[in-house]
Amino acid sequence: MVVGLSAFPALAQTGAPKSFTFVSGDCVSLTVLDSDITTECQGSVVLSEYTNGRVNIAFVLTSDRGLFSFSGDQAEQVLDADAVTQPIDSLLMLEAGAAAPRPRIMGTGECRWGDPFAGPARIDCRFRAPDGAEAKAAFLTDGAEPDVVTP
Repeated sequence: MVVGLSAFPALAQTGAPKSFTFVSGDCVSLTVLDSDITTECQGSVVLSEYTNGRVNIAFVLTSDRGLFSFSGDQAEQVLDADAVTQPIDSLLMLEAGAAAPRPRIMGTGECRWGDPFAGPARIDCRFRAPDGAEAKAAFLTDGAEPDVVTP
């Protein structure tokens, strides 16, 4: 893992971490505000939950870049038989070595993922900022058992 747990509380802004689910696999694509950074995406995604009700889907980037995260309110999450759909209301970027994330970018979107405990699962996220800039991500887990950490 390129980024330690100490990076994730900064993404919550308020609220303590409740759990982190680390999944491994392949980053199929990652576009951040219309810039393709797929080559900087590493083989890890972290699904994190916080006591303030926030959920982050964080894509781990190369060691000199940090994390890129889609964030939403867990109360709006929809569960069905095949997947979780999480509405997204903001994007966060935590650069390597930074004490705090860049300012939150507000907008709308969603992330959807299958059960990574049941085998390979896909994670798809999309987001649009008010100025029309988009962020998109696609990740395929490798089917390995996810690591769950509860601080």
